[in-house]
Amino acid sequence: TMAQFALLIMLTLSPMRILSGGKSPIENQPDWMQVVTWFLPSRHFMSFSQAVAYRGAGLDIVWPDVVAMTGLGLAFFIGSLMLFRRSMSMSR
Repeated sequence: TMAQFALLIMLTLSPMRILSGGKSPIENQPDWMQVVTWFLPSRHFMSFSQAVAYRGAGLDIVWPDVVAMTGLGLAFFIGSLMLFRRSMSMSR
């Protein structure tokens, strides 16, 4: 239902925005949390987009963030595809 979807969005989007550095700087987070955020594509996207928007950085500056976003996105996609295929094979 829409109410369940709204609750899910509140539980996922708010932490994602906080952990990505969009609401507050990552440097203000505890050290262990900063390490965890390296595995979130949203952190790399925020770093990339802020560098381009605020400093006019080119691809020669932001390529590590682009590679990290691509790699993490690919890893999450492959993981979800494997889980989807497994659930589909179990339902047959």
